[in-house]
Amino acid sequence: MSSLTEVNWTPLPVPWAVQAVDRIPKQRYYDEEFYALEAELFWPRVWQMACRLDEIPARGDFVEYEILDQSIVVVRLNLNPLTFRGDWCRVC
Repeated sequence: MSSLTEVNWTPLPVPWAVQAVDRIPKQRYYDEEFYALEAELFWPRVWQMACRLDEIPARGDFVEYEILDQSIVVVRLNLNPLTFRGDWCRVC
């Protein structure tokens, strides 16, 4: 193995880690500290599906997508090609 492909790292400890692929610890659903970690380290770093095209079929149609304490409005501006306004107020 070359030094370019060799990875030397130690994973961070994860509260309520998954021990079996078919079981998720129930504490992940109600533990406030776990929620805070997900809100800070997970959700801001993954893609979010705000809506489907069939939810905004006509020009001017919109949906509001909420994730944690954020609210994002997706507005269909054109039909072909599809465009949308991705700006939102980070202060509100």
